[in-house]
Amino acid sequence: MSRALPRVTIGREDSSGLRIASRQTSRQHAVIDFTRESFLLTDHSTNGTFIRSGGSPPLVLRRDSTKLVGSGLIGFGAEALDEGQDHVVAFRGELA
Repeated sequence: MSRALPRVTIGREDSSGLRIASRQTSRQHAVIDFTRESFLLTDHSTNGTFIRSGGSPPLVLRRDSTKLVGSGLIGFGAEALDEGQDHVVAFRGELA
């Protein structure tokens, strides 16, 4: 993502900008917007979005938004335990 590509849609649908082929992930699960020099993740799903960053307990979003800060894992539909899971994506919320 960047100023040139300020929004990405995430979900199981083929038309998603970031397709997550997991049964736990909703068809139109979430969006990430680049706005005001930060990344804002908004959950639109049934099962929620789980964000793990640093040593903190996971943040669970259900039809809510949060800024992505630092780096970590995002679980679309279930907790993110490791990067190898089919519903998990690693993130780094900083500008290049």
